[in-house]
Amino acid sequence: MACFRFRRSVLLLACACAVVGVWGCSPSVTEVSGTIKIKGQPPNVKGLEISFLGADGRAASAQINSDGTYTATAVPTGDVKVCFVHMRAGTDGRRRPGPKPGQDDDAAAKGPGVDPIPEALRDTTTSKISVKLVAGQKNVLDYDMKP
Repeated sequence: MACFRFRRSVLLLACACAVVGVWGCSPSVTEVSGTIKIKGQPPNVKGLEISFLGADGRAASAQINSDGTYTATAVPTGDVKVCFVHMRAGTDGRRRPGPKPGQDDDAAAKGPGVDPIPEALRDTTTSKISVKLVAGQKNVLDYDMKP
């Protein structure tokens, strides 16, 4: 009988350690806020977003307000790459991302939907913007896009 109690105690201890270990394994995230400008001015453009890509592949994004301010939540911590996306309204009223670098988009070039974001900043593979984000600290990223 004592052997059974000992085994049960060991099993309960192992389960408790496993639960504590799982709680500590959740990926670390943080909040980032700031102001984005285009040529020193607030963007005043609808459909702009800022995107963050963590080294582990986790991503987060936030809408940029017309005055340039944004707040992104659940952004991965550590070394993070940053890019910008312009979500234009389609003919059906739904928002879609602008053309990817190297793609031709005649409609965007002719109308008010011209992408105000410099081509190099539209993708994390071409954007040279990176930042180190720390959990529990106020993370601020202000950026002025200049073509």
